[in-house]
Amino acid sequence: MSNKFIYPEFGKPLCSFCRRRIATKLCDAPIKRLRWVGHPPRIDGIFDPHEPMERTFTCNRPICEECATEIGDGIDFCPSCMERIKNEKEKNNES
Repeated sequence: MSNKFIYPEFGKPLCSFCRRRIATKLCDAPIKRLRWVGHPPRIDGIFDPHEPMERTFTCNRPICEECATEIGDGIDFCPSCMERIKNEKEKNNES
């Protein structure tokens, strides 16, 4: 008798989409890009306070292997970000 659901271990995150499997990845789709000049928060250690700084924020939703779409080497997008990108692409093609 096979069980089609995998019961996750306590404390392991479930996939944000199927809610049946353990999430082993985070969505890498870019959501927002911030740019500033001046004294940024000290995250990486070394910085030049006179040069513009940039940081890209990603979706980071937990996703399982089956729900993830691999875009490149180690880059995975969640289903909602794939849908958003598809809609943006179709909207740009109509213009």
